Amino acid sequence: MFKVSNRFYSFIALLFVFLSLLGYQLATTALLPIASDSAAVSQTVTYPYRAVVFVLAFFLIVATPFEKKISSSRRATIIYIVLMLVYFIRILVDIFVRQVYIQPVFQRVVLQYMFIAMIPSIWATARCAKYIDFNRLNQWLMIGGVLLLGVTVWNQNSLIAAEYEEMARGEGNVALNSIGFGHTCVSVFIVFFSWIACNKEGKRIWKAVLILLMVMSFVLMLRAASRGPLVSFVIVLLFFLFSRMKNKVVGLIISLVVILLVWVNMSTILEWLGSISPMMEQRMAATMYEDDSSGRDSLYKQAIDIFLQNPVLGKQFVLNNGFYSHNSVLDLMIGLGFFGALVWLYLIWKDVILTYRHILNKTAMMAICLLSVQFILKGFLSGAIYTDNALAICMLIVLSAPKPSSQG
Repeated sequence: MFKVSNRFYSFIALLFVFLSLLGYQLATTALLPIASDSAAVSQTVTYPYRAVVFVLAFFLIVATPFEKKISSSRRATIIYIVLMLVYFIRILVDIFVRQVYIQPVFQRVVLQYMFIAMIPSIWATARCAKYIDFNRLNQWLMIGGVLLLGVTVWNQNSLIAAEYEEMARGEGNVALNSIGFGHTCVSVFIVFFSWIACNKEGKRIWKAVLILLMVMSFVLMLRAASRGPLVSFVIVLLFFLFSRMKNKVVGLIISLVVILLVWVNMSTILEWLGSISPMMEQRMAATMYEDDSSGRDSLYKQAIDIFLQNPVLGKQFVLNNGFYSHNSVLDLMIGLGFFGALVWLYLIWKDVILTYRHILNKTAMMAICLLSVQFILKGFLSGAIYTDNALAICMLIVLSAPKPSSQG
């Protein structure tokens, strides 16, 4: 290891986290076409991006600041790292020793993400979390969000225009599908929203611009027509409002009343959604009235069946079709058994509690905390936690940071 100045180490940590959270979306949106007949087109940006982030993570791992900050050892951080380490070992054993059937393309993706993205990200974040300047990170994320929306609208003004293709799911680019694009819009909304909530003394004109951009990100999220991001958006927003209420009983009652009103007026809400995104209205209506889950119900049933075959240690990290279950808890159940899933739920609970405290105190970490909740919710509906380095980074930062002081 070699030593560098604290200022330089902190700068690399900021750059690493920023690129991990918004860099991929920004780079691919700016440099890649919306669609392409060649799947290799996305690799022209994806591979260089991963290489840059990997190099930054490697630097954070091997470098040491001259002035070390005292680490407030958090038990949850250690538990998270151990859980992921055991999970990775399980995945490698299933692939190379037990030779569990895995879809060839997915197996390649899992191995690439594990060694190029996940392990370096977890290791680097555990080392650099205490050196991150969250005020500067929030500024970087805000500016990145503004640039991302600007480039998106410039390249895809049809998504904002009134005469867009109504019955199509919007994608950010050839490398950013509708689910990823929808969650990106939610993330940008969270960054802007957190900035406004934590900076009451900011210029009104700038706040007005951010509010306009929040509306734009919401419209783009709806026109991506992916249900998971919308569900995550609603839950994160309700969680924020509940956290800010001093009287939690009143807050709980208001939340239940809001949910009841939404349920009673569902048809009116769906019509309103349809005025922005007819495709989203159609898909949400199918969910509410036709129990349409895009086949996830059968995946969940299969996961439970596999879990019951070995509920203590788990049987394999994928379903019988060689793919993930689209639910992080079920993935842990089939991969690491009951106790693995229980540990994951404990970590989620700790993340949510710490996020609640940061929101209550409106600390500079609020944006990262809300993003961690968004990515946790994303893991309940799509994706796998062993390929989501953004979730790993945000969750580790939240679990590693000093506990915010109580308020009120």
